[in-house]
Amino acid sequence: MIRPARWTSLAAILALSACSAPADEAGSTASASPERGDAAVTAARRPSAIAGLLDCAREEGVTLVSAHRGGAAPGIAENSLAAIRQAAETGAAFAEIDLARTADGAIVLMHDETLDRTTTGSGPVSSHYLSELRSYSLVGPDGQETDESIPTLDEAFAVALEAGIFLQLDHKAIPAAEAARVARDVGQDNRTLVIAYSIDTARAARQAAPQIGLSLGAETPGALQATGLDTTTMFAWLGGGVPPAALDADFAGIGVETGAHAFREEETGSADYQRWRAAGVEVLAVDDVAAATSVLGRARDHCPAAFR
Repeated sequence: MIRPARWTSLAAILALSACSAPADEAGSTASASPERGDAAVTAARRPSAIAGLLDCAREEGVTLVSAHRGGAAPGIAENSLAAIRQAAETGAAFAEIDLARTADGAIVLMHDETLDRTTTGSGPVSSHYLSELRSYSLVGPDGQETDESIPTLDEAFAVALEAGIFLQLDHKAIPAAEAARVARDVGQDNRTLVIAYSIDTARAARQAAPQIGLSLGAETPGALQATGLDTTTMFAWLGGGVPPAALDADFAGIGVETGAHAFREEETGSADYQRWRAAGVEVLAVDDVAAATSVLGRARDHCPAAFR
């Protein structure tokens, strides 16, 4: 269908996802680059692949899969480069990854504050230097040690570009503006989403990288209109469960896509992925990427132009 013109305006947003919010959003606006320079100018002129992908999902009536924590699978650890590659091969549109900072300031992929659950190391991520983290192996969901070490965000960007998948950044303790700026500086802000846990976070990310995509929690279309942000590369995050089809239709009325997650249903074995498609959801975050794409189809098949 033809997309209506997108609107922008003002209201309140809901808390975002089932994942925990960042420990500290204070100062995220201030952390936006004071001097954006040539990188920002180039980024602003770059066509948005995110906008094309979201437009395609809306117009074709398809649901794109986002691989939660990169898409762990037997023998493949969460937030690993192997997970990103596997998610792309299995047909996901997005690999959602979690960010943490090392003692020497490197940004790495890690969901937990500590290393204990997903690596052979222990203790807080923030108390280790990157060189130390490299000596630990990632552990898969089956508890088996893998042959991969903890990757950096730069490495994730390189693999995502090579594999042909978009990244969705859960910035956690990393300021959203900083995460967006890294995407901009490696030339991938036009194919990256930042999960924004507040309007201020969203604004800071956009200030740092105007082309960055956003996932922003919203209860109604008015909540997104309230932000004053350009919604062209944004989708409304509706949280867990299957939302009413009428709600997605309301967002469609202002040209905005919706996203949700199926984590609880997958955990209980009750995930009928077709229900999210019937509700009109364009982006569905899942733990079982293979099961979801077997029902919902592969992103590259649905929207090939976005992956060229």
